[in-house]
Amino acid sequence: DDSGDGMYGIGTEMAGMSGQKCADLIITDKLKKN
Repeated sequence: DDSGDGMYGIGTEMAGMSGQKCADLIITDKLKKN
């Protein structure tokens, strides 16, 4: 989903991946930090 929603949109543009995968990576990163 390339809706360009906030940082997800920027992240997908730069990384060249789907919005869902980008969101999954962000969630995973947050879980690792907790």
